[in-house]
Order: sequence, then C-alpha cells, then structure tokens
Amino acid sequence: MFKAKIVSLAICLSVVGLFGVATATEVDPRGALYYEPAPLKEVELYCDEDDNITPAKNDFAILGYSMMSSEAGERHVLLTLKNNSTGQRLFNQDQLVAILGDCTRKKPLRVEKKFGGGERVTLQINFGYSRFPILKLMN
Repeated sequence: MFKAKIVSLAICLSVVGLFGVATATEVDPRGALYYEPAPLKEVELYCDEDDNITPAKNDFAILGYSMMSSEAGERHVLLTLKNNSTGQRLFNQDQLVAILGDCTRKKPLRVEKKFGGGERVTLQINFGYSRFPILKLMN
C-alpha cells in the first residue's frame, strides 16, 4: 500500500513537471522587449536623407528616451516629451522620426496624445519591425 502511494505521487509529480515544462516552452522569448544601448544618441549623424522624411514642426521637446527591441525585430521607444507651448497641443506620429542603423528614417506607427501647456508625459512609441536598430530620434 505504501509503495502504491509513492508510485502514485511520483506519477503525479512527473505529470505536473511535464506540464510545467510545456507551459514554459510556449512563451516566445523573441516577443520580450529589451533595452538597447544607445552609443550614438548624442552624436551628430550625417546620413543621407531617406525620401526627405523629417518630423513636422511642433512645440514638443524630447527630454529623454530609451530604445527597446525584441529578437524578432520589433522597435519601440520609451519617450519623455514636454509641451513647450502654454496652450494645449496634440502630439502625433508625424512629429517624430527615428534614424535606423542603415541610415534610413522611419516614422512611428499611429500615436495621438493631448498635452496641456507645459505638460510632460512619458509614452511608449511603436516603430513596427525593422532589421536595423534605432540609433537616434528627431523631432
């Protein structure tokens, strides 16, 4: 009887262990975002303009940002902006451009955020997928 209980317990633990392993392998680590180093963040870049993509004129200042990416090539930025105007302004994807590692320029996916006069906000901005990392932001 005692041996039967031990065998049953061993079988139960094996089954739980197998399901635990199966659950752990279902998570795709390529989907996780990781912070990237930004060695060229403060450096002036002299890339050829890609189709003259430039940010629209705006009243926002970039106070700081960190780049994030996944192994699958997702590109995101955690960005802190300040509305330098005294009135309410709308920030959108046309007011920000990323310079990528191949010197091309890319606007983020759709984003809209209202800012009060002088307001500071931190946003996550999605630039979609790219083979090349984001080197720098322009606004």
